[in-house]
Amino acid sequence: MQSTHRLNGLATLDCFTDFIEIGSGSSASIFKAIHTKTFCPVALKFINHDELNETDIHAQFMNEIRLHYCLDHPFILHYFGKCMTESDEVIVTEIVEGETLLQHVNANKGLSEEKAQMILIQILSAIKYLHNQKNIIHRDIKLENILIEGNSIRLIDFGLSKQSYASRCQTQCGSYPYAAPELLVGQPYTKSIDIWSCGVVLYALVTGRLPFEGRNYHETTQKILHAQPYYSHKMSCELVDLLTKIFEKSPEKRITLEEIELHPFITDSKYHHFLSDSFLKNPDLKLIENIDDFDIDSLNVLRMNGIDSDKVVSSLKNGDDNELTMVYRILRMVKIKTQIDNLFFSNSLENKLLVNPFNSVLRAFTTKFKSAGIQIVKKKERDSIILQHPCRKNSVSLYHQSSLKVRTRKKSFSPFNISTLSEIL
Repeated sequence: MQSTHRLNGLATLDCFTDFIEIGSGSSASIFKAIHTKTFCPVALKFINHDELNETDIHAQFMNEIRLHYCLDHPFILHYFGKCMTESDEVIVTEIVEGETLLQHVNANKGLSEEKAQMILIQILSAIKYLHNQKNIIHRDIKLENILIEGNSIRLIDFGLSKQSYASRCQTQCGSYPYAAPELLVGQPYTKSIDIWSCGVVLYALVTGRLPFEGRNYHETTQKILHAQPYYSHKMSCELVDLLTKIFEKSPEKRITLEEIELHPFITDSKYHHFLSDSFLKNPDLKLIENIDDFDIDSLNVLRMNGIDSDKVVSSLKNGDDNELTMVYRILRMVKIKTQIDNLFFSNSLENKLLVNPFNSVLRAFTTKFKSAGIQIVKKKERDSIILQHPCRKNSVSLYHQSSLKVRTRKKSFSPFNISTLSEIL
């Protein structure tokens, strides 16, 4: 990490290197690049100034920055900051080394209900945060606006989102195959439209197709307004029941987010705690949720690299959007991402151990451990296993506790992941 005389100012493109174009649209281009001070990959969304002169695009761009800046949730794409060039406005965000849910579903021709549960719960966790803590209706939830990397998702694209403290909104928006009936007929709507869209996503995850499909716009919208989707006999009763309650045409009768949390399709999942209030308020998973409780680890890293951490805290408290806050947000995101990855690993391991303490772990993780050059040698106790590198003498104990730890003769690591194990061994 290097110091710079521009740390108090808006970030510039000099802060990035190794640009690779990864996407483009009618009004924007997206590049992957390396942030030179943290050496972390980021995504840069370039929007030409000429495009911003168009009223609709400018309003959508400003709305996206305004809302995205205040969002802070593990399953929402992390915003790092913005910068400008002579020709472009640039939004800097976390990069997800994966694919959209649309690509994921098409490649797999539908997913298992267990995988769909895991993905849906993450989406609902993000929506619960938007609705309850930020009073934001996303208004454009669809497979294309959700990225997946490994087991973890990121909700993206807040250009059409709306922050509203009113009970009902009226502006039409979104993608019509995902639109709730009240949107299509121009009625005032509530946060319930996001619930409907989540139902469309859930149906598509499991079946590989949309629930309401027609040959054209009119036929599709008529099905949304008057028909029910086809439910295969392969679908579980719990899934069909949840989808039926989500696809209630009347928003007043439609199942609420709070009711979905208590539905058997959700409570049967080992990931249902992602919807708990304790998870949503966990300070370890927040960037700036509590303005007086900043991440000490990230601030220490800045301090060790010659950056005044007091100035970082001051900038965050003032709501500044500069290179100081960008560096902090990037470092904090890396820590959050590691913690989320470990939560998935922990949940998977816990589930296997509860079913069969050792043999299930062997079946579940043999491939991952082998790819990291690690072998499971033997079971030591009922709640631990021994891992050993085949070409080296040292080994580690993997303990199944409330907080997973890897222990060696010299050090204790918590939390950890597969790459950490490989480095230790």
